[in-house]
Amino acid sequence: MHGPSPDARNDPALAQARHMVLALQYGLQARLIETHISWVLLDGVHAWKIKKPVHLPFLDAREVATRRMLCEAECALNRRLAPSLYLRVAAITGSFDEPELDGAGAVLDHALCMRQFPDEGLWSNRVAQSLLTLPEVDRLAHRLASFHQAAPSAPPDSPWGTPARRLATWQGTLDGLAAQPEMARRDSLATVTAWLSAEAERLPPFWQARHDTGHIREGHGDLHLANLLTLPDGEVTAFDCIEFDTALRWIDPISDIAFGVMDLAGHGRGDAACRLLNCWLYHTGDHGAIPGLRAPNNT
Repeated sequence: MHGPSPDARNDPALAQARHMVLALQYGLQARLIETHISWVLLDGVHAWKIKKPVHLPFLDAREVATRRMLCEAECALNRRLAPSLYLRVAAITGSFDEPELDGAGAVLDHALCMRQFPDEGLWSNRVAQSLLTLPEVDRLAHRLASFHQAAPSAPPDSPWGTPARRLATWQGTLDGLAAQPEMARRDSLATVTAWLSAEAERLPPFWQARHDTGHIREGHGDLHLANLLTLPDGEVTAFDCIEFDTALRWIDPISDIAFGVMDLAGHGRGDAACRLLNCWLYHTGDHGAIPGLRAPNNT
């Protein structure tokens, strides 16, 4: 969940919000985690997630009403897979110097209230510590398969999941990487660009067919290891889905599950990656999705 923060020194609204969050942290005696777009306060029982008033290429959260809407959307969407974790949206009241949660007075901002879980439950930590087991992978595959099968399908006239939408997303990602000086000099960026160009020739007919046959669904959108979780009671699930960009959430389920498969393989757990994919295919029966994965001659 860690990530760099926009510079508060040049943004008075962001500086004021950060001051409020630090005051809340002091009052709650909480641990602070910061991401690109949020602060998270961990008080030992709850996690309080507060959206930053930022304007980024993919998000404009400068208005309080927008941040409340994002909190409410995140709570509702994540209850699909993690209802025991996502509790409610709380108002932040009082003053920026002495803020309160659900106190009296004007509403300054909002916080998403979650149940805190142990850090060792995160699959990013479990993989790093050689704790992740294949039965956990099996349970997650079954849960995600059920989730994807129950998710609503995009209508035939939807723009989500079309070849044009996918290619635009790819190009936007490449443009963003190329704009970073340290990336522009790397051979890896040229390699990825060449591979994506080849895939852009291969995949559009497949993508169009998947779109036209109802295989674009409202999924999770961000199934990397730090968003996969084993709870103390053994429940295995995913949390922290994409709430701020509809196009990243309404996708082909094979794209959704591929993120987790890729991240497991990239962290040296090829056995778990194969198990996740195979079990997901077994439970969904969606073997027609396999051409959407990385082409065998590129593995």
